[in-house]
Amino acid sequence: MKILIITNGFPPEKKGGTEIYSKTISAGLKDRGHQVSVIAFTEETVSSVEPVFEDGLEIYKIGKTVGRFNPLNRFRRSYLDRKIDEKISGIINRVNPDIIHVQHLIKLSSGFLKKLNIPHLITLNDFWFICPLIQLMRADGKLCDTNNAGDCMNCIKLRYNLVLTANILNAIGIKEILNRNKYLLGILNKSKLLISPSNFLIEMYRKNGVTNPNLILLRYGIDTERFKEKPKQKKDNLKIGFIGSFMKHKGPELLINAFKNLRKTHENIELHLYGYNGGDDSYFKKYARTEESSNMYFHGPVDNKEVPGVLSSLDLLVIPSRWYENSPIIIYESYLSKTPFITSDIGGMKELAMATGMGVTFKNEDAIDLAEKINDYLEGKINRNYKPEFLNEIDLNKHLESLEKIYERII
Repeated sequence: MKILIITNGFPPEKKGGTEIYSKTISAGLKDRGHQVSVIAFTEETVSSVEPVFEDGLEIYKIGKTVGRFNPLNRFRRSYLDRKIDEKISGIINRVNPDIIHVQHLIKLSSGFLKKLNIPHLITLNDFWFICPLIQLMRADGKLCDTNNAGDCMNCIKLRYNLVLTANILNAIGIKEILNRNKYLLGILNKSKLLISPSNFLIEMYRKNGVTNPNLILLRYGIDTERFKEKPKQKKDNLKIGFIGSFMKHKGPELLINAFKNLRKTHENIELHLYGYNGGDDSYFKKYARTEESSNMYFHGPVDNKEVPGVLSSLDLLVIPSRWYENSPIIIYESYLSKTPFITSDIGGMKELAMATGMGVTFKNEDAIDLAEKINDYLEGKINRNYKPEFLNEIDLNKHLESLEKIYERII
């Protein structure tokens, strides 16, 4: 089968959850005998569409140059860019795949899908199709659950500090957001099949206008073999960990504040923070620090290949995100390493705490409640119920088999 994967980035340049998953299934499908090509966005300057070959995969990289356009044109080009569509369509004609699997279109474009006569499906990895700011989190930090154009306009003005806030700008902006919503919902509703890795995401898309009957749950596939030879390391102090990007919506300072309170009554605990600058320099500089005197250690970014070893060194993982995380792969990995975790009681995080049996939740954005939940763990008051059936849902080989069956059904 000739398969084309389209994604917003690809390792080693991009190492987010979607990018890692895209590479995982691309390599896995290739190993199963399929001919796999990839279209991926790159921040690099690309002068041609000639493929590069990495680990046996044919990868076409598309860069994007931003001209001096007015805000409305930049907004339109964030989801509909004629030049990008032409490049993607040209690659599709060249590859001539049997099926196209779209992972993400941020920084690319969606227009090529309107004229596509090749079977395709889309994996919903976040809220990009229904939220211009992707996260369903307003500029003031409050969570949102509907794509109301007026609210979206207010968020965009706050996020980008737009000073032109006259009624005429609001009216034009709202119209543009309505056009975006209608256009992208049309693409989703006409797709052969939509995949979501969480029930929560399915509910949110249904709530926001997706009527496509072929919207199914399929958890991410993980290489479980990576975790089989990583026994828990023996240690004197109890180690609490954070793995992710240092950005406000990820909430690392909630954990830092909770830990500082716990240190007043627990001397034998350590906090180990593994993270990178996600783009917010001021936030990163404020919280990404090593404080060895208080048993707090910042280790910098960790490569995904090193995650099993890091998790084996931890007693407890904390995922304190403030936004509706869809289906964080770090929770899958925590489950596989049999590392208990505490996470926010929202979105797909809450769902995975129940599905894995390895997690408990705290009140979103509440550092005091988080400290209490960590204290309950330290005092042995939290009972874990490891659910082996979840392993079948995320095993990579079974996941790839499911994808093959889906592709065959669509073709």
